Amino acid sequence: YSLLIKSDFLLLPSESEGVSRAVLEALFLGRPCILRDVDANREIIRHGQNGFLFQNDEHLINILESVLTSFKRPFKFESLIPEAFRFDVGIQKIEELLKL
Repeated sequence: YSLLIKSDFLLLPSESEGVSRAVLEALFLGRPCILRDVDANREIIRHGQNGFLFQNDEHLINILESVLTSFKRPFKFESLIPEAFRFDVGIQKIEELLKL
């Protein structure tokens, strides 16, 4: 967390990725993420809302140029985690399953 809190965003260009803990931690700290457009990343990132998805290296360069010229500091500490991945939603779903 100490490195993420000092960062403007998280860049993770992996070509194959499951749901990344690093991404979830960055989003929790209110840091947008720039990720390759692969299945698991599409579940977490809402392009332009809590981060950006790129298809290839050229697209990554375009996104980085855009982000770096329009980024504003300081950040508010506001979680960017999508609702489906929030702790309270997970607990609620477990409680619903246990009632069955």
